[in-house]
Amino acid sequence: MFQLHSTENTDITLASVGDSIGPYRITAPLSVGGMSECYLAEPERGGDAVVLKLASRGTAAHVEALVREAAVLRRLRHRSIVGKLGVVESERVFGIALQRVHGQELGAKLAREGEQPFEAVVSWVWDLAAALDHVHAQGLLHGDVKPGNVLIVEDGSLFGRAVLIDFGLSRNPGVRIGKGRGATLMGTPHYMAPEQVLGRVDDIGFAADRYALAALALEALTGHRPYASLSTGRLLRTILEEAPRAPSVLGLLGAHVDSLFSRALARDPKARFGSSSAFAHELEETLRGARRVQRHDSLRPHAPTVPASYRAADRAA
Repeated sequence: MFQLHSTENTDITLASVGDSIGPYRITAPLSVGGMSECYLAEPERGGDAVVLKLASRGTAAHVEALVREAAVLRRLRHRSIVGKLGVVESERVFGIALQRVHGQELGAKLAREGEQPFEAVVSWVWDLAAALDHVHAQGLLHGDVKPGNVLIVEDGSLFGRAVLIDFGLSRNPGVRIGKGRGATLMGTPHYMAPEQVLGRVDDIGFAADRYALAALALEALTGHRPYASLSTGRLLRTILEEAPRAPSVLGLLGAHVDSLFSRALARDPKARFGSSSAFAHELEETLRGARRVQRHDSLRPHAPTVPASYRAADRAA
């Protein structure tokens, strides 16, 4: 996760302000993840600021993850994918220098504001769909598509541009990362497709990223995730045993909208859309149609459609 402001975080341990790593000088800590730390840095000889994503050389698995991410980003060039500028090293750390993207994290935006205008969501989904189709065309999975790995960048357009970040779990389909249960159960539970939950590596393909994109879109449109917030164990069981909540139950009207997300979040990967752009196209067409129906029906009073139990469960997250 890239935060675009410094944080007072006592967990920052790999570098201090003023340290030099490769051709860069650390200017501020940004964030701490499970396997790496991010810092704002400036080139020693002048130039644009960058983000350094660092891992301790003392933890081989964390270094391997960054080496893998660097190799993945070397293959990707897209306006909605954060760019890699190079590799940095010192005696203590290994890292990658990334393009500094000025924007706000979509996850934080949703937590703060809740549901977003459908025109904005459609615009962002198109951006992310194009990025994912590019990733998939290179034979790669992203592996962790979620609002927390998306930045909304001000680019002069009405809603900004969505940029996909954090390729730490990116890999070729069918490739196992690490050892044991953690090697197969990789991702963020609320956005994991059933095949990811099952941990069957050979079954985890591009459709898993498309499932996650649909889950992200549903959350942005309704303010709710496909499944109510539960303990991790219960959530994973629910993903395998129950259908996700329909958009109409979450306040997004229209049987066609329900049908769209039923397909996009289907348990069977083969039943989902064949590309991320195909989902984006159907989302736009379906929402525009639902919007016309809603305007035509706007004079009729409507009772609240989100059960109180769902609202309470989400507030308890």
